[in-house]
Amino acid sequence: MITQRMKPLMENIISNSQSAFIPDRLITNNILVATEVGHYLNRKQCGAVGWGALKLDMAKAYDRMEWPFLRGMLITLGFNDRWIDLIMLCVTTVSYNFMINGSRNTPITPTRGLRQGDPLSPYLFIICAEGLSVLLQRAQDKGLIHGCRVARGAPPISHLFFADDSLLFFRANMQEASEIKNCLLLYESLSGQKVNYHKSSICYSRNTGQYDKDMEAQILGVTQAPNFGKYLGLPSFVGRNKKAAFAYIEDRIRQRIGSWNKKLLSQAGKQAWRLLTNTDSLVAKVYKVRYYPRGSFLEATMGNNPSFCWRSIMAAKDLVCGGIRRRIGNGKSTLIWEHPWLQDELDPMIHTEMPQQLSGTRVVGLIDQDTETWDPHILADIFQSSDIPRIQKIPVAPDYDDIWYWYDDPNGIYSVKSGYRRIVAAILYHIWRTRNGAVWDACLLRPTKVLTIAMATMKAWKEFHHRAPSRLAAQPATAASPNTTAEPPPPGDDTADIDLPPPHAYPPGDDTANVELPPPHAYQPELPHGAGVRPVKCYVDASYNHGTNAATIGAVLFDADGNYMSAFSAPY
Repeated sequence: MITQRMKPLMENIISNSQSAFIPDRLITNNILVATEVGHYLNRKQCGAVGWGALKLDMAKAYDRMEWPFLRGMLITLGFNDRWIDLIMLCVTTVSYNFMINGSRNTPITPTRGLRQGDPLSPYLFIICAEGLSVLLQRAQDKGLIHGCRVARGAPPISHLFFADDSLLFFRANMQEASEIKNCLLLYESLSGQKVNYHKSSICYSRNTGQYDKDMEAQILGVTQAPNFGKYLGLPSFVGRNKKAAFAYIEDRIRQRIGSWNKKLLSQAGKQAWRLLTNTDSLVAKVYKVRYYPRGSFLEATMGNNPSFCWRSIMAAKDLVCGGIRRRIGNGKSTLIWEHPWLQDELDPMIHTEMPQQLSGTRVVGLIDQDTETWDPHILADIFQSSDIPRIQKIPVAPDYDDIWYWYDDPNGIYSVKSGYRRIVAAILYHIWRTRNGAVWDACLLRPTKVLTIAMATMKAWKEFHHRAPSRLAAQPATAASPNTTAEPPPPGDDTADIDLPPPHAYPPGDDTANVELPPPHAYQPELPHGAGVRPVKCYVDASYNHGTNAATIGAVLFDADGNYMSAFSAPY
């Protein structure tokens, strides 16, 4: 009960540099920040200011914590005296019994330390570790040390903690190295903690001189290293030789299949979701300034000289952004034409062509602030008739901010499971097609090509349903031609699952784009200019003759009103 009451308080009293055991903070937060700083140190080859990164190892961190220091930290953080007494009663009433030669010895009562395995101990330890964070932050505020900035305008990073794993960053000169040493000595004397300098190490940016490297390592009493190695079980820097960087993970998995480290490698999608929705976190602030300073994660690009972690996140960006929607509150942070905010399963974008002078306009401008409802006159002046009812059915909540939500989850939150679900449907469909090709056509595609086709199908479908309205208006439908392929269906839609994506959706050099499809031979009516895209239905059937070993397939396409549009039938 005490632990559950303590847990929600931690986020407000513990600094952003600590990512352990805090609700709504992930272990990957500090990993991402650490790897970004490592990437910055590795590529910094010029400039007068060099940087140092000190990786600390604490000796028996839990066992050495002094109880008076714990009480002092609880008082400093503003806890009530009765609460502090209750916490200290839990900590100080511990005793240990030992069996010696088959008989129980006299109980031993400790005078310091936190009991490992107690659910309360991790929270008490990070409260004590906050003492070192305060000392380093105070030195930074006084200008005695300087945190590392990965880009101009980025928040300075002077330290990162995960429980007793610590990384410290500072300018590579003797003055700041001495100040770091003083902070560590003061923390040791107050808390009872002991830095294991033999297991600690320091690395530097490439522009640091050898004399400065040697002097700072001597002042701190640690060894030099080419980089700060693995932080929280993952490499802090990944260069061109990725096989060597991640080889240890393969060894760990072989030793222990249940190792949690491998699970972190599949979290790129989840981290992309958090960069989009949790913009106040330290990792979001660092990555925003580094990679998308003038926009949100939705508009982010790969950028110049990206880190390995950013490339991994960008690989999952299309998946995450393809399933998000905007829930309207007061409309102040949602763009009318650029964001998916309509409650339409297949097409959440506005169909009306965007006037040039309204670029960047927000949804709040469509709301009557007196009645707190949609303004019918503004809607009638700006939007075509098909968009107006789609807008008016959305409830307005002026007392709440707009938020992102994940469309495929009832709680609106992205998960790795839901992300996989979006991919698996497309992959399974193309595996089924490949199996049919092997059976009937004696042609078996390579697994990598099947995956490429599946991912291209998803990409083409998302481009079709999430394309900008200006392009929709500029590209009205035309009569079908022999070289035209229908847009691919959404994964999991059993009403339309016959077409491969258009050739431009495949990677350069992939000859899968040359697969010939049977041309549709019927009239496809033109849509009026600016009418937008309406959903269509495609009915598919196939048959097989056991006597001749021949198979055929046919399809009929109807528009949203049930009118015939196109059809074809051909040997499969």
